[in-house]
Order: sequence, then structure tokens, then C-alpha cells
Amino acid sequence: MAAVFWMAAVLAFTLFTGNSLGDVDQNKLAQFVRGINTEYSIEGQVSWAVNIPGDQDVNKLKNIFKEDPAETVNDKVSKDEVYQGTNVVAAKFKKFPEYTEHAEARVLDNMKPLANRGKGKILLFYSYLSPCGAKCTNTDNGNNILKKIDTVWKNYQWKDHAFVFSKVFDRTSKGTVIKKTEIEAALTQLGKSKLGHKIFRCYKPKNREYKCTNCYIKGKLLNECVDNNV
Repeated sequence: MAAVFWMAAVLAFTLFTGNSLGDVDQNKLAQFVRGINTEYSIEGQVSWAVNIPGDQDVNKLKNIFKEDPAETVNDKVSKDEVYQGTNVVAAKFKKFPEYTEHAEARVLDNMKPLANRGKGKILLFYSYLSPCGAKCTNTDNGNNILKKIDTVWKNYQWKDHAFVFSKVFDRTSKGTVIKKTEIEAALTQLGKSKLGHKIFRCYKPKNREYKCTNCYIKGKLLNECVDNNV
């Protein structure tokens, strides 16, 4: 498993081609995200944040995942706990009798040490599902992730960042279909946070290769990021 990840990491170490993620090589981003998900192999709605060296030194990349081994990360997350390591924070959602803690929120609540070590590094923030509109990006909900993002980013030291998701959240756990307009509104709100428009969807379309797409092109939200059937 580690060998699969390392191959992906080698291909991806020049992921950020300039000082802005507007210059991102989306093919290499796809290899990188797929590699991390393969290494940690956590199924279902999971979120993780990883500090990547700003100089993208391939040897340093190898050390990152040596310091946060898959066995340790997976063991912690499988117990519904938050893994908080040297370069990685990871969590799944956690259900309580009266509410659910979303995976992204649990990661954000435990990102301070990662942020403190972020100077000169690149942050890759991932969620399997795109953020929901009812809670995650609802400014009227006290537990929305927007204010958590802005709190973490308040003392921003990262060289750059990217938010990535794989599947559009278009149906609740009870099977209720979410309107496309609600999905668009959720991602629009997310884009107004400190993340800006550095939002990507990385996934494997049917009968095609795994790919990443920048959700915003010239400020316009792409249909591919709000519809799983595109």
C-alpha cells in the first residue's frame, strides 16, 4: 500500500507549479489525492488535512507519511476519534443521540497545531463529500464550518492551500434528494470563506480516469462540481 502511495507522491511532488493554485496541475493533484486516499484507505465520509512542504522536496514528502503511518491513522479514525499527528489531521463524522459532528468540522476543530506548523507549507484539506448547505455552510447554524475555517485561517501561515472533495452531497442519509440550487448555494458560501475559489473536485468518472477539476473558472461555479451525473 505504501508503495502505491509513494509512486503517486513522486508523480505529484511538483503539484503546485507557481505561487498560486490557479496554476495547479490538475492531473498531478489527482494523483496526489488518490495516493493519500489509497494510503489511508478510510471508507465513507472522511475528512483530512495534510501539510505539504512548500519546496515540494520529494524526500521530505516521504518523511511526512513516515511520521503519520497509515496503521496509526486508520486505527484512530476507525474508533471514531480524531487523528492529530505531525503533518496530518483526519476524522470521520460522529453521531450523537441528538446531533452529528461532521467530519470537516472535527478536523477543523483540531487543526491548530497543524496551522502552527504551516509556515511556508501547502495545506491540502479534503472531504469525501462536498459540504452540506443545511449545516456546514449555513451561516445561521452555530456549528457551520465557515466560521471554523475563518478562525483557523485567521493566523494563516501556509504558502498556499486547496480544498478538495470527491462526491457531491446530493442526498441525505435518509435518502432525501437535495436540490441542485441548494448544492450551488453551499459551494458558493464555501467560496466566500477564507478558502476562496481554491476548491476542487477529485473523482473517477464512469469509464474514465481519476481526475481533478477546479470548481471555479473565472469566478463561475462549474456544473461538474454540483452534479454527480455529469
